[in-house]
Amino acid sequence: MNTVGQRERLTQQQVLRFFQDELNYRYLGDWKVRAYAAGPGTTAGRRAMAGLRGTISRALHQARAELIDD
Repeated sequence: MNTVGQRERLTQQQVLRFFQDELNYRYLGDWKVRAYAAGPGTTAGRRAMAGLRGTISRALHQARAELIDD
């Protein structure tokens, strides 16, 4: 893995830890290795992404509100 890829992976791990530790999210593993993972071009994939966008939006809204309150 090149240095850009290594830094990207480190950043992803930091974001993952933030979601787990600060927002109490449960990590479901790396979905790219799951045989039944829905690709983004499929109906199931589009539904999953729509749900994820809503989840992320709520988490960001909550984090922003907490930062403003502090």
